[in-house]
Amino acid sequence: MNSTAYGGIFETEVVGTRTFTHALPDLLPPGLLLPWMPADGVYPVCPILKYRSGSRVQSLGDDSFWRQFRVDEATLAQRTKLDPTHKDMNTGDKLHALLQRMTPEDPKAADYWQRNLPTIKQCEAWIDRSTPDFKAAVKDAKVEPECLKLKDGTPIRTVWKFDGKGSLFSRVGWSGKASADHRPAEIRSLTEKYDRLELWLGYKHHAKDPKKSAWEYQTRRIPSKQALAHLKRLGLYWGRDRSKKAPIFMQPENIQKQPDKWLTLRDIVCPPLLPFSIRLKDCRLEELQATLDQSMFRKGDVLRLKLKTDGGVADHGEIVRWRDWYSVSAIMGDGKVEFKHVIYKSQPESPYAQSEGDVLTRKPSKTSVLAHQCGLPPAAELAVLLQLTPPPHDPPPIAPGGSPGPESGTGTSDFRLEQDSD
Repeated sequence: MNSTAYGGIFETEVVGTRTFTHALPDLLPPGLLLPWMPADGVYPVCPILKYRSGSRVQSLGDDSFWRQFRVDEATLAQRTKLDPTHKDMNTGDKLHALLQRMTPEDPKAADYWQRNLPTIKQCEAWIDRSTPDFKAAVKDAKVEPECLKLKDGTPIRTVWKFDGKGSLFSRVGWSGKASADHRPAEIRSLTEKYDRLELWLGYKHHAKDPKKSAWEYQTRRIPSKQALAHLKRLGLYWGRDRSKKAPIFMQPENIQKQPDKWLTLRDIVCPPLLPFSIRLKDCRLEELQATLDQSMFRKGDVLRLKLKTDGGVADHGEIVRWRDWYSVSAIMGDGKVEFKHVIYKSQPESPYAQSEGDVLTRKPSKTSVLAHQCGLPPAAELAVLLQLTPPPHDPPPIAPGGSPGPESGTGTSDFRLEQDSD
């Protein structure tokens, strides 16, 4: 109403790459908007409250079912209608490549399939003939488009859609059940995969060049209780027994052909930390206790990120030009944390309209950057404050099924889940 009658009560000012919005003093409601419209455009308190649901009943996730396409591969697939207007099959090359990828596992069925596949030219001709009919069928259900056929006349009405929600190579975040042949079946994608990302501190020892030895921040992903429960439903083992290896399709690609080097699922998802590592949440330091207690990231957490001039997330020693409110939108499988702006959802409408790239979504990958955003000093300085002494050398390697190494006064890199201690 104010905008219609008086032309609005706000004015904009462009400073560098940022656009500031100011309220006109003559029209400003006294005392109501002053805390929320600071003159420098920086909010000391987040103006939007983010609530966590207290309900114990949550959605499982996606309602579409997937199947493992091959028993020794992580690829997931589901049936979908053959549509020449779809971007993955709208040319002869794409459609022929998709049909090639659909070759069955059984040798006899695979030979039959390969002998009767239509050629690229036949696929192109079918796309040209059937595309108008498919577009018409969207408006009129009575229109029946021509069906693509194999060379022996067998119609192809559906095709496989691959990895629409990812693959089993992500290891965590899937639900289903184990079939009689121990093959995952009725697979669905979960909404919550990881509960949190923890910050740890460890000493990296370089035997060849001791000058490179230094304290380093590390991260560790902790799967959610829901994700661990559904791993068991899939027939997968999550425990400390190193004789029970993860299946081949979950092993790192560089060791899949070397069964003697296979890892457990626990070691793949939560790889070993540096020797004598400590979890920062367990540390006690009066002047930094509040910061140490918050040295982790959970989905939904709101932080005031420290940003550089170009909108990137600042590290230790870098100049902080802006500070703005972001929330943790996802903990990703590669150890990154995705932050999304709390206030603005569209960059053209935000103060960063003149900035290059997507400033409203940040995915810092360096662990030291995440530590800096939590308010922690550089790793070496924190080690001095905690009175940690670097170990003289690395402990012996972990034996299969053995302990992670000798204990010290600063703790070890043994992985502990909250539910393990309950």
